[in-house]
Parts: sequence; structure tokens; C-alpha cells
Amino acid sequence: MDRKIIQTAKEIAIRIIREAGLISKEKFDNFVELRSKDEFGDVVTEVDHICEEIIIKQIQDVFPNHQIHSEEAGLIGTRHDWLWLIDPLDGTNNFAIGLPVFSISITLMYKREPVIGVVYEPLTERLLV
Repeated sequence: MDRKIIQTAKEIAIRIIREAGLISKEKFDNFVELRSKDEFGDVVTEVDHICEEIIIKQIQDVFPNHQIHSEEAGLIGTRHDWLWLIDPLDGTNNFAIGLPVFSISITLMYKREPVIGVVYEPLTERLLV
């Protein structure tokens, strides 16, 4: 396991999670698109997709060979020892009804073991690493 990759990934994850968090904070109570996601009552908003695009693009810019699995986009890239797991808006149902309890999460796995976990609550600006 490459410690330099982990350190760089941690710095990037923190930076982009805050960037995505700023967008979700700005769009809270001010989003346009809301649609049903599945038969369990889950919903998705344009904020899920905007945040997801930001996170994926910036990870791919630095780690183009890493595989990504994101909640809305699914699996991206070919199988790799390094796998990013992304939930661009964890708690979308809360977000959609105006309940200020939601977060963004990014995890990096190496050979199926978590090496980085970052969770950000945009409204409280609480960052867990």
C-alpha cells in the first residue's frame, strides 16, 4: 500500500467534499428537480447529481486509473486495487423535505479494506476524517 497515494487522496477528498458541501448548502431549500428513485420511497435531486459530478471528475483528474462506485452513477472504470465509494448526498430524503440532517461521504478502499473515510455535514460544517 502506497502511503503517498493515501495522503494525496485524503487531501483531495477533504477539498472536494467541502466543495460539494458548499453546493449542497447553497441549494438546501432551493433545489428544482426531485424525482422518485426506487420503490422504497427514496428520492434523488439535481443536487445529488451536481455533487457527484464534481467529486467524480476531481478524483479522476488525479487518479484516472482508480475505480469509482458512486450511489447515482454506479460503477465507473475497470476493476482496480483502489476503489472510491461515494455518496454525494447521504440523506437525500431529509434534504428534499427541508430537514437539515444530511451529509456527503467519500471512502477510499485498497484491496477491499478502507484506508480513508471522510464525512462532511455541510450545514454544521462538521468534517469527520
